[in-house]
Amino acid sequence: MRVGKHTIFMIKFITDFINGEIERYFLIWIILHM
Repeated sequence: MRVGKHTIFMIKFITDFINGEIERYFLIWIILHM
């Protein structure tokens, strides 16, 4: 069992999810402030 590889995958998944959330809220903020 490769714990390191799984941990890296989880961190990448979480960071991608957070970045996606921030991107969406940022786009909504821009649209609201046009």
